[in-house]
Amino acid sequence: MDTEPATTAPAVSGDLCGLSRCRRPLPAQTGRGARYEYCPDRRWDYDGKTLSCRELGDAEKKLTAVFGRGPADAPFAAQLSATLSAAADPLEALRAAVASTHTYLTEQYTEAQERAEHAEAQALEAHGQARTAQAAAETARRSQAAAERKAADADERAGRTEREARKALDQAAADRQTAAVARGAVQQLEEENARLRAELGETSGKASAATARAERAEAQHRAAVEERDRLRAESEREQQEWAAERTRLAEQVERLSTDYAVRLDELQSAQAAALEGLREGYGAEIAGLNRSLGELQGQIADRERQLQEATARKEAGALAEEHARHTAAEALQLLDLGADPAKVRTRLALALRAPSDEARKAARVILDIGSALGVCNVAVDHHDGIIPRDQLSMTALNRLAKAGVTKQDELRRITDLGREALPLASRMSR
Repeated sequence: MDTEPATTAPAVSGDLCGLSRCRRPLPAQTGRGARYEYCPDRRWDYDGKTLSCRELGDAEKKLTAVFGRGPADAPFAAQLSATLSAAADPLEALRAAVASTHTYLTEQYTEAQERAEHAEAQALEAHGQARTAQAAAETARRSQAAAERKAADADERAGRTEREARKALDQAAADRQTAAVARGAVQQLEEENARLRAELGETSGKASAATARAERAEAQHRAAVEERDRLRAESEREQQEWAAERTRLAEQVERLSTDYAVRLDELQSAQAAALEGLREGYGAEIAGLNRSLGELQGQIADRERQLQEATARKEAGALAEEHARHTAAEALQLLDLGADPAKVRTRLALALRAPSDEARKAARVILDIGSALGVCNVAVDHHDGIIPRDQLSMTALNRLAKAGVTKQDELRRITDLGREALPLASRMSR
């Protein structure tokens, strides 16, 4: 497919383009310099690329110099086209496979990365819980040590008091009141000692439970770290496999692309030689056919223009006849309903006049607005051309004013153009 810039026709030099498939008249050279050998602006589209006549002409010269010129072979050209199509299919399939593999491996890598991040977050959370449990265990151990110190102090106080009580009993056996007080103190100290021992046991239990929780959290942390390491190793392995597969596919694509390019160059060379033979063998015949085709197209264009003119005259006559019948019927109906004869004559004169282009456009706008035709007819017949309030929306009134059906400064008053368009809109609605 060739493309040309849309410019005005330049002066021609009388020479033709050197490309065998082009051969268009070349423009005259302006200023100093060699004459044009190829079209300066014409372009040819091939496989997504744009080639000039000079590029194709240079390639054509090289092919002619290598292979020479020979008669065209139509079956060979067909076989050449089929071979080109068949050679393009494997490369396209390979490209699709590469794209599909790339998408799959990218999705697998993304999922593995998300699993690794989730495991890492769980590991961090378990590590935090382990640190919290260790802190609680340390607090429990400190509390246990403090309780043990209190119990030792209580034991020491109890022993000292007991020794003092025995000494007091030995020294003042007769003093019963002092002995009773000593016994009460000993009993109180024993009760305090028992309470402290109970607190020590409870604290020891809490410390043991905290230590067990810390050990469980540490085990969870180790398991999470192992899972994270496993997922990372799996992700790295998948990345390595994906890289190896991508390298293999890239090498295969490169190899097939090289083979395809070599084969394509060979086939294009053969095709250019065949096309050159066709051009030499049938150039004169094609030129004659082109001249005959141009004359035939001119005759067809003249016939189509005459047919269009006749059709337009026929349609205009039919529309005028229908317009006259409809206008007379409306006038009689208005007179039967008791309308003002002067208004009927005015409306009849407007309707019988050949509709203008503005009236046709206004009629189409009236029909586009659902209820505008009936509302405007009622306004002309019964309200002196003023549309009652709340009959049409402000949007519809603005559209009518823009089309000239109503006035711009008084949206509800129908203009002469609107009165002319109403009968036409009524006929168009049928």
